[in-house]
Formats: sequence, C-alpha cells, structure tokens
Amino acid sequence: MKSPFLSGLPLAEQVAAHILRKQAQRIGERVFVVCGDERITYAEADQRADRMADAIAGLGIAKGERVAILLKNRIEYLDLWFGLSRAGAIQLPLNTAYKSLQLLHTLKRALVSAVVVEDQLLPELEVIIDQIHGVKVLLVVGTAKPRCKCKHLFLNDILSSSRAWHDALEAVTGADIGAIMNTSGTTGPSKGVLLSHGSQLFTVEQYTSGGFFMSTDERILVSAPMYHKNAMVQTKVNLALGGQIVLMARFDAEAYLRAVADHRVTSLTGVPTMFALMTARSDLL
Repeated sequence: MKSPFLSGLPLAEQVAAHILRKQAQRIGERVFVVCGDERITYAEADQRADRMADAIAGLGIAKGERVAILLKNRIEYLDLWFGLSRAGAIQLPLNTAYKSLQLLHTLKRALVSAVVVEDQLLPELEVIIDQIHGVKVLLVVGTAKPRCKCKHLFLNDILSSSRAWHDALEAVTGADIGAIMNTSGTTGPSKGVLLSHGSQLFTVEQYTSGGFFMSTDERILVSAPMYHKNAMVQTKVNLALGGQIVLMARFDAEAYLRAVADHRVTSLTGVPTMFALMTARSDLL
C-alpha cells in the first residue's frame, strides 16, 4: 500500500518531521510507538518533536549543524530524530559499541556542534570529548554527571523549559542533509555517508509501493539499534503508513517472540542469526 503522503510529494515537503505533523493532524490519537510501558500517540510524538526542536535551537544549534546521538533504543531517540529534523540540524547516530578511539575518529571528522549521550554510555565518551573542537554542549540523558571540561546539560532540564516550535518549519526541505550514517567499518575506519531528507523517504516509498508493507494497521517490531539504517527505514515506513512501532531496547530471542504475540506484530525484519536464535526456542513458537 502506498502512503498517502509520499506519492507525488514535492521535494520541499519530503521531510520526516513534516510527515509526522500531517499524521498528527490526521490520526493524532492513534498510537505511534510502544516502548516498554510507554505508549506515544502521533499527536504526542509531534508535540515532543516540537519541544525537542525548540530545546536544540535554544542551545544555539542552527540549521545545518551536526548533532551526534549516542543512545540505546528509547523514546528519546525518536524525539531527537524528529526534533532535529524539524529544527534543520543534522543527526549523526553513533554505534553504541564504539570505544573511545572510534568515537574520537568519528566525531572529529563529523565536525559536530553537540553530542547527546545516555549516562550509561558516558565512560567511553567522556575521556575524549574535550579533544573534539567545536562542541558547544554535551547533553546527558539520565542523571550521571560527566567527568569532562566541556559544557554539559541534562536533556530533561532543557526540555522542561522548551515550548512549541513555530519557526521555520517550512525552511527545511527534502534537499537538505538530514543525517550522516556511518559505514560498518569492517575493512577500515567508518566513513560518514550524507543522506538528504528526501533520499531517506525515497527508500521508504520503495518499500511501501512494492508491497512489503501493505496496511495502515501495520505493527512493526523494531529491535535493530536506532543508529542502524534498518531501524531508520522500518520506523519511517511505519510513519508513512500511519501504523504502530513496537520498539525494543535490544534484541533478545525470548522477548522478541513474546513481543510478536503480545502486540500482534504484522511485520518484522532481521538477520539470519536472529532467526536462528528464535527457531531454537521451539517452546515459544
């Protein structure tokens, strides 16, 4: 089934944050994402993106500046995706398995203005963050205080004083760069690949028009890490269709199979190892 918002959509409107706004206006009360005990509707996701965009802009992060994200799968990751998109900043998702030298290599090359990090992932980052020139602020998700000299704030604190985002929504277009995705780094250091907003939605359109996802009632299970293109595409396919995401913190065969049953999941993807681990649990199949 084709998304009603992607077919023939002008390049100026090919931005995920614009699609979220349209879906919030159309099906605002429908659940967009389930993560653990949290259930976020399309309208709530749109409001959260507004607050994130305002908070990011309030830190002096302008359109075109780069913000690195070092988080595990969680609702705040989606807030950042759409909030950065709305504000015109460029997201740089980071592999949560990166050690300090890999983080140093990636962040130096990317010329980031800010880094958002989960407090559990601080140890590898805080030893190198002061070597990254141009970082305006380190935003911490959690309560642990980082041991570094750079300016740091807690994300919840700046979100509590943010407001609705009304400025420059239409200034961000599908031609603008929306993300820098890193290559796997299996044959050498990871390299950053620039993705425009439009190119990301082009991939989504190919999925939805090719019959892979067929219904507005899709429930898509996402267990791949959010820094990976697989999770990005699945999430935005769901957004385009108006379906529901079931977001897992990480893959676990037993939890995955239970989530399929509990949430009546209609679509999922994975690598062969994942399916081998699941088929080994014949007691749950």
